[in-house]
Amino acid sequence: MVGGALQQKGIEINNISSQVDLPFTLLDLVNGNNTDFNFSKNIFNNSNQQYIHYIFNNGFGTFSKNGLFVYDFTSDKTILESGKEASQLDSLGKAISQEAYQDFLDRK
Repeated sequence: MVGGALQQKGIEINNISSQVDLPFTLLDLVNGNNTDFNFSKNIFNNSNQQYIHYIFNNGFGTFSKNGLFVYDFTSDKTILESGKEASQLDSLGKAISQEAYQDFLDRK
């Protein structure tokens, strides 16, 4: 993941990932059990359907190669919306946020 790969020139890596993807990826590389990482993916996944999702105080953002959607729960308004996939990212982001919140409640 680092070292020799940094020495190569002219390579473009355009995968989208987040810090929550690192444990899943490492466990995947060593054939470990990564089933507890529901909100992660393998960093080396080359799917065109890649996205990242983040939750901040009273809101969320969902980002893909083709769009961005950021929503504020307090004002119940969209903060930022751009790209051709923005409306799909709205629905995806709300679903992930709801599932993450339920996961949090279930672990208490």
